[in-house]
Amino acid sequence: MDMALSIDNIVISNVEEISMMKAMHLPCGLFLNMVLRAAIELDLFEIIAKSTTQKLSSNEIASQIPTKNPNASLVLERILRFLASQSFLTCNITKNGDGNIHTSYSLTPLSQSLISDKDGSSIVPLLLLNTGPVGVNAWFHLKDAILEGEIPFNKAHGMHAFEYNGKDSRMNGVFNKAMQNVTCIEMKRIVECYNGFQGVKKIIDVGGGLGISLASIISKYPNIKGINFDLPHVIKEAPIYEGKERTKQQFEDLAKKAGFTSLKVVARTYYSWIMEFNKFHFKDAILEGEIPFKKAHGVHAFEYHGKDSRFNGVFNKAMQNVTCIDMKRILECYNGFQGVKEIIDVGGGLGISLASIISKYPNIKGINFDLPHVIKDAPTYKGIGHVGGDMFKSVPQGELILLKAILHDWDDEYCVKILKNCWRALPKEVLIC
Repeated sequence: MDMALSIDNIVISNVEEISMMKAMHLPCGLFLNMVLRAAIELDLFEIIAKSTTQKLSSNEIASQIPTKNPNASLVLERILRFLASQSFLTCNITKNGDGNIHTSYSLTPLSQSLISDKDGSSIVPLLLLNTGPVGVNAWFHLKDAILEGEIPFNKAHGMHAFEYNGKDSRMNGVFNKAMQNVTCIEMKRIVECYNGFQGVKKIIDVGGGLGISLASIISKYPNIKGINFDLPHVIKEAPIYEGKERTKQQFEDLAKKAGFTSLKVVARTYYSWIMEFNKFHFKDAILEGEIPFKKAHGVHAFEYHGKDSRFNGVFNKAMQNVTCIDMKRILECYNGFQGVKEIIDVGGGLGISLASIISKYPNIKGINFDLPHVIKDAPTYKGIGHVGGDMFKSVPQGELILLKAILHDWDDEYCVKILKNCWRALPKEVLIC
């Protein structure tokens, strides 16, 4: 039976097309995690939760974060809208007494899970850990794990993940915090529904980290004695719990206080998978006003393409494929190109959009306009000329101007520049798609 998906007045009932729409979201899957990471680092969810009304506008949130960026509220607005589209926030639109529109955002049950509970625990530290760049970079070597047989993390970082925490005390703390929080959440539920610890006198928790699992069990069954067993660099950070044996470091400290010169304690197990946690540059875009890509690489993304031919090829291939899919559907349902004689495709990449249009409307003449390093790789199409230039300076004159997936890349100031140049390039009777 066909499924139906309604978007305003459009009803899509074709199962294949619904599947394709879902597939189109896949290349953007990383975006949600990065936006969530930035939102968490900026305490956006906590700020909303602690507000009196529990709903705030982007301006109100911007006033509560340490930003030097005068446009912080504009960037925040886009982030908040995106999170609302993913059910992490609810978008509230109201009119004030003057008839002006006021937009505010409130938490949803999904984002409530990112707020610390009464015990101070949440899944946030785990999310931050798993979205760190070193951990993410290991995934780029998953193919190597199949072809060459090596562990992805080893391939990326030159050592096994189990070695990593022992060499980096800061990361040891980051990982421990993530495990501490998720274990508190899990163990709370386990001790509520599982009675298997009744009557037990002693528990050895192998790979027990900071001892949170044992502490949760013993808080309900105080007669149990526990031994938390893990790698030395892990347990040296573990706190003292009533009913739990001391760590190696704690025993050594006691021995020294008592006058002994040394104490040999042997503990060995394998437990923790470790991934590095660094600050991404997305948060900086809000606090300092710079574009995340530029913060990371020193140049704008489109300038970077011009300096890196390999990446330019990767980008062009991605745009070529997604444009073919888009344009096939557009030409099935849109008839606005009928009767048009000339089209200027601003930011047209390799010319795929124009080629698709002209394949259906062969009387149209097309000009594919993009940066010189882009069009130099563009193939030859009948009826299409490739022109290199800068859309922020000028646009070739023509009857109809096409801007496909362009304006979303730029802020309002740059969008106005582009549109003004398009306006100047058009005749008096105009059409912009």
